[in-house]
Amino acid sequence: MPHSPRVLVIDDSARILQSIMDLLQISADYEVLTAHSGYEALEKLTASLDQPDKQLDLILLDITMPGMGSIEVLRWIRNDARFAYTRVIMITARDDKQTVVEALSLGADDYITKPFHPRELLARVSSTLRTQSLEKRLQWQQNQLSMLNQLSNQLLSVLDPTAMFDVALGSVRQLFEIEAVAMFMASATRQYLRCQYAKSWGMTLTADDYAVLETTGPGIVVDAFCKAHIVVANEVESDTRFRPNEDAPASLSVTCMVAAPVYMHGRPMGVLTAYNKSDKQFNETDIDLFASLIGTMSLAFENAWHLHSIEQQKESLSNSRNKLQAIIDGIQNPIYTINTRWQITSLNARQASAADNLSLTGERRFCYEVLYQRSSPCEHCQVAILFAEQTPQNWSVQQPGADQTDAEWDVHAYPLPKFRDGDAAAVVVWQDRTEERRLERSLIQSAKLSAVGRLTAGIAHELNNPLTVISTGIELLRVDLSPDEETGQIIEWMGNATERVAQGIRGLLELGRQGQYVFREGDLNDSLQSALDLMKYQIHSVDIITAVDFDPNLPLISASWQHLKTAWVSFLLNARDALQETPGTRSIQMATKLSSDKNHAVVTIRDTGKGMSPEQLTHAFEPFFTTKASGKGVGLGLFTCKRIIDAHGGVIELNSLLEHGTTATIYLPVQR
Repeated sequence: MPHSPRVLVIDDSARILQSIMDLLQISADYEVLTAHSGYEALEKLTASLDQPDKQLDLILLDITMPGMGSIEVLRWIRNDARFAYTRVIMITARDDKQTVVEALSLGADDYITKPFHPRELLARVSSTLRTQSLEKRLQWQQNQLSMLNQLSNQLLSVLDPTAMFDVALGSVRQLFEIEAVAMFMASATRQYLRCQYAKSWGMTLTADDYAVLETTGPGIVVDAFCKAHIVVANEVESDTRFRPNEDAPASLSVTCMVAAPVYMHGRPMGVLTAYNKSDKQFNETDIDLFASLIGTMSLAFENAWHLHSIEQQKESLSNSRNKLQAIIDGIQNPIYTINTRWQITSLNARQASAADNLSLTGERRFCYEVLYQRSSPCEHCQVAILFAEQTPQNWSVQQPGADQTDAEWDVHAYPLPKFRDGDAAAVVVWQDRTEERRLERSLIQSAKLSAVGRLTAGIAHELNNPLTVISTGIELLRVDLSPDEETGQIIEWMGNATERVAQGIRGLLELGRQGQYVFREGDLNDSLQSALDLMKYQIHSVDIITAVDFDPNLPLISASWQHLKTAWVSFLLNARDALQETPGTRSIQMATKLSSDKNHAVVTIRDTGKGMSPEQLTHAFEPFFTTKASGKGVGLGLFTCKRIIDAHGGVIELNSLLEHGTTATIYLPVQR
């Protein structure tokens, strides 16, 4: 159960202290502490830090006190990060506006003027605590989202099934405060469910403690498997679906549980169960998180199965290659043999086709000349090592493909028996791994996006509801409160913070769905200028200089202009945020030109901001990676930009150096 709000009242007047304490305890059932001086207040504040369950929610601080003043106490509170969620309301006299302004600038949340009406005090306290509660909930949900993303990445990186189950069950424990978790797996005939993995905290529990379940029988676990949906039982004593002997072992006293099917190739392969949440209830947010984790687990299992199949295929091919004779004309892989002088002595039909119908009738040709149009042997070739050591060699080769993507090859070279008076020779077999590598990358990326997509569908509603309440409250404050300078500035700060949260939610929703791209011809310079005009106030208001150098002769290109505008705005926002932390002259430069081959329009956006390290640069386009301070970014900007540019068949190059700024170069094809 949530505790009653804890309030510390600091005032040198015993009468005022008693009246406020009586009002808060009797009228609102708050837990109230009192302090008669700043020094006594610091003692109680310090003592509360040693008792996490006794943290203070609100401090009512008299603005005029002898000894240690209220400003010193306020500064001490705001300098300690452990009081980040503790709210402070100043109690002031009517003629002490200057001190109020100073207190608000140091982090006070509100003030009330003496003499105050009891109802006004209760209303101020209630409103402040309500805002604090909403902020805590938003922070908790953000932490859960971040934890789920980390656990999903960790789960997707594990390929061993046993280790995968250990990670999965541990992930459930990290996300939810539960007593036990178990994984049931279906038999090959899908007639039985058997517990394969089990973990518990606070007692000894193994998979053998669970019964073997028939899929035609009763119970929550069987119901989740057969109906392929998540089953929640928050009051098992009155839930007729719950079967104590089937759904849980006899040694586990169950108060609440959740069961969810885990899939393989679109069909349930098992059921994950969690028991006895600490607060006795699995709420809607818990279920959404649980569903997202289950989705990631299902994708991880499928990835492991696919990669295991690939490994088996590699092993099978390797065994077959050792049994076959050196050269077989019917093999589709390019195969050729060479001697110690790098001359091609034989090749199969596939290699002849790849080498422009090379014929060996006549003078023998060099492999480096035929394959790479070189005048000397290639540096990456390991056939020389093969000739020296008479051991097989393997290496990889990348070649530009016709579709502007690199073709990837695994090259294997084997020594051939040396005949009397004959030259040493080797057989070289090329295997195309382009599609295999592409599929591996695609599987991993799609798994991440799918997990985030499932998550946003469930979490967006939970985030938007409290956010809407906050936004509405801000708008009402703007209308109802007197427009004095201090109040207006506070309302503006609250509005900006709310918009940042809303922007993060929109980014997550955009990440989880496929955008609709409608291409039409247009002027790239106009698109960039439109984005710059849109951002002009936000850029110039923080003393940033902008400069443009647009090529007036740039040809029209076909693009989805609304998506490109989103990308330009995101680049400009990143540049602005980087420059805000940079002293001295701050500038953003935008330029366009036509590439030297006339096939691409080139957009350059350069800033003189703080830049990024090489390590940060390698992660720049990953979702949820950000170099901004906490609360200032969710790490979806560059990731979304890359998706947009990729959809246009373009390329982004990012160059950055710490303290020397960042340059983004975007290549867009002139003709699609």
